[in-house]
Amino acid sequence: MFVARPTGVAPVAVKDGKTPDGPALVIPRGTWSSFVQWAGQ
Repeated sequence: MFVARPTGVAPVAVKDGKTPDGPALVIPRGTWSSFVQWAGQ
C-alpha cells in the first residue's frame, strides 16, 4: 500500500513510511486534493 505524504511543495509517495529511492512524485494540486479526499474515506 502506498501513501502519499506532502513534503514541502511537492507530495512524495512513500511505502511503509519510507521515502522512495527515486525522485519525488509531483502531483497536481487538484489530483492531490482528490486523493486526500479518497484516502480519507
